[in-house]
Amino acid sequence: MDTSKRRDLPLLGLVIALFVVIASYYVARQPPEYTCADNNMCGTAVTSMPERFTLPENVKPVHYNLNLTPDLINHVFTGFEDIDILIQESTDTISLNTKEIEVQSAYVTLADSTQVKATKIDSSLKDQITVFTFDQTLKAQDDTVSLHIEFTGTLNDKMAGFYRSKFTNSKGEEEFMAVTQFESTDARRAFPCWDEPALKATFSVTLNVPANRVALSNMDPVSDKAIEGTDMREVVFDQTPIMSTYLLAFIVGEFEYIESTTRNNKRVRVYTPVGRKEEGRFALEVACETLPFFAEYFDAAYPLPKVDMVCVNDFAAGAMENWGLITYRSVLLLFNPKTTAASYKQRIAYVVGHELAHQWFGNLVTMEWWTHLWLNEGFATWVGWLAVDHIFPDWKVWEQFLLNEQKRGLTLDALQSSHPIEVEVKYASEIDEIFDAISYAKGASVIRMLAAYIGLDDFRTGMRAYLKKFTYSNASTNDLWAALSVSSGKDVKSLMTSWTKQMGYPVLTVSAENQGETTQITVEQEQYLSTGRPDTAGEGLWQVPVNVLIDGVQAGSDQLLNGTIKGTFDSTIPSEAAWKLNAETAGFYRVKYDQALLPMLQKGISDKTFSVSDRTGIVNDMFALASAGYMSTTDALQVLSAYKDEDDTTVWAEIIENLGWLSSVWYAEDEQTLNRLRKFKQSMYGPLAAKLGWDIKEGEGHLTSLLRTSAIQAAGNAKVPEVVAEANTRFQKFVNGDSEAIHADLRGAVFSIVLGNGGDKEWEQLVQLTDKMETEEEKLPILKALGSGSSAALVVKTLDYSVSGEVRSQDVPFVIRSCGENPTGRDETWDYVKTNWAAFHDRFSAGNFLLGRIVTASAEGFASEKRADEVTSFFDANGTPAIERTIKQSIESIRARAAWLERDRDGLEKWLEANVSM
Repeated sequence: MDTSKRRDLPLLGLVIALFVVIASYYVARQPPEYTCADNNMCGTAVTSMPERFTLPENVKPVHYNLNLTPDLINHVFTGFEDIDILIQESTDTISLNTKEIEVQSAYVTLADSTQVKATKIDSSLKDQITVFTFDQTLKAQDDTVSLHIEFTGTLNDKMAGFYRSKFTNSKGEEEFMAVTQFESTDARRAFPCWDEPALKATFSVTLNVPANRVALSNMDPVSDKAIEGTDMREVVFDQTPIMSTYLLAFIVGEFEYIESTTRNNKRVRVYTPVGRKEEGRFALEVACETLPFFAEYFDAAYPLPKVDMVCVNDFAAGAMENWGLITYRSVLLLFNPKTTAASYKQRIAYVVGHELAHQWFGNLVTMEWWTHLWLNEGFATWVGWLAVDHIFPDWKVWEQFLLNEQKRGLTLDALQSSHPIEVEVKYASEIDEIFDAISYAKGASVIRMLAAYIGLDDFRTGMRAYLKKFTYSNASTNDLWAALSVSSGKDVKSLMTSWTKQMGYPVLTVSAENQGETTQITVEQEQYLSTGRPDTAGEGLWQVPVNVLIDGVQAGSDQLLNGTIKGTFDSTIPSEAAWKLNAETAGFYRVKYDQALLPMLQKGISDKTFSVSDRTGIVNDMFALASAGYMSTTDALQVLSAYKDEDDTTVWAEIIENLGWLSSVWYAEDEQTLNRLRKFKQSMYGPLAAKLGWDIKEGEGHLTSLLRTSAIQAAGNAKVPEVVAEANTRFQKFVNGDSEAIHADLRGAVFSIVLGNGGDKEWEQLVQLTDKMETEEEKLPILKALGSGSSAALVVKTLDYSVSGEVRSQDVPFVIRSCGENPTGRDETWDYVKTNWAAFHDRFSAGNFLLGRIVTASAEGFASEKRADEVTSFFDANGTPAIERTIKQSIESIRARAAWLERDRDGLEKWLEANVSM
């Protein structure tokens, strides 16, 4: 990635202090004190270190021979395994992880073939550990011995571990497949194992499956034969490379596939439901371009002989990077140009890139512990976009990165209940909560910032050295910093520690004073918090890469505001020039300009001297600063006037999102204020929607398609009469069988516009459409629109529908979010979730991030202290430790919205009266 073309301009007298002061180090919340479920196990079951709750180190796995027989009718499985283990310390107990599986027996076979049977088997569901006790001491030795275990389990419906997923077979009958999802700690649901990322081993998997089913695992089969006297087959897979348990995978189901070979001779397949293999072609093409690109970029060959990408109907996450057997939700793998929107086409390309990046970052080199999760996810996110940009340069995804990633990271990290990129994880129950925008989006954003600062060539050199040194091993964040410090000659660890070890990020307040031929620029940093300044402003300090962009060209190299509060420097800036800090918005921070500098900023916006990334970043900064009280909302709206001739997709998406955010906070204000705000948005969106029209034009690019969708959705939400009328017309044609009436790009927008201006009839028509749609991908736009009803009663109907069994568990949070985002039904959505909390908890607690999404979907839309208190009280009485951080973040978001409304209510009302004619 090369995000800016630079030429050197005079940059004189840069004076920045050299001390690094990192304050406000964030300390993660402490979990409840650990107690053993069985006090007799406390001394042997685990090593409970002050910082981590892990298994003892006396025994280490080397190789698993795993044999499983799933029963797809009764939803159970049986299994046995022979694990080659290394006894590092003499012991009479062996402890490993199990969860919701029953162990029948275990014995150790010693080097002389003697079998030592476990005389006692203690399993603790609470601690997720089984302890085998033997009547003789197993002596430490250099050679491995074999641990044999027999066990049974359930193919659960929780989308975790070894679970079942419902599908319709080629005859139209409902059946089930068996599939795995082990990250982060659910391999223990499928077989007893040492379920920690640093305890790597090799695996040989055998699956006994129905003769008419496809069996898949990380490696190709080396044997596939009928089991005599049965309608079963025994499929034996080749041994895997050394890897962590969470990357193991196996699937049994009904599939067909499409296949190709990369230019570096790796086989790639996409497995789809029968009859849909051609819908996997786009993902196949992307993978075949991406795999050799990464091998060259990382200077490391992909070590497996194949990559299989598999469509799974029920899937809590978006995709999972199992080594050589990557699983996906159907909407993130299958593309049909007649029914798939352009936005999902782009998303498919990115997700394929993200998961293939993991084959190196995560699989080949694995984080040492979950504290370093961001090494997996932050890098895969950044490199995923790198691959998309390589294949589709006209999509300009680095401009969109600001919305897709950086904004998400900035939003979450503005909360006092956020967490550092590197957050110490002690207990398995804490892990799910850090699979969030900090690990993914902030992680990717600080990598982008670092790469821009040290240079892309030095960055790649260091990254290659890191991968080479830790191949097939585990690494920590400091290992990466060491490699990048060597390649760049800069103290990367000191710089990046301020971004990874403490939560939050700075806002730089900028002022300028002309001094003859030069301009003295003063920059002062403080921690940005969504709860605002000055009383709640944080005390963190960062090493901040600072640069000046003059008339669209960066002046000189980045300099560091080196952990100091304040810095001043001189720059030669022509008197009529438009300038700003943070070129290409590459830095993970916000910039607040002195009031006197706003006209200069507007000039660079209106004449498009500033790039798309810079114009996008300014909109985001202005509204974020206004929402937290660093500037007024009316000033932000005034800067917005400079965008009247804007024509870029990404900039418009940012404008639309921020005005939507404003409307969402002001949702309960008086009717006159809401009408004026709606009228203002109509004046912004109506002309744009009219200019773009409803139909795809010949030769139209990908970005224009994205902009049309955004414009029509925004105009319809603002109730632009012409847009609402056209949406209704096209919807009725579509309902009556004209599948061409609504382009795939516009279906979600039309469905929500129609229901937002309709009633029971339109609601019933949408529900009936879901029954007619043949694929989950066609149903999803409807599900996301169903909460848009024009009355609270319609919202409640949607909530009832979401839990009726007609909606897959993976999609329920989407439906609830659409209800919670609708001002008409916001109160009812929260009341519904409260009333049915026990049922939601039972259904989604196996994958805690889905449960967390239901909390944010139902509660975060409020904007009053009263509601914040109510949400707090409810969860105080209905404690859910696994999503404690998510709950705190939702409550803090409500309070931040309430403070914004209270602070700027009168000012916005007056501004609307003065600037919007009714």
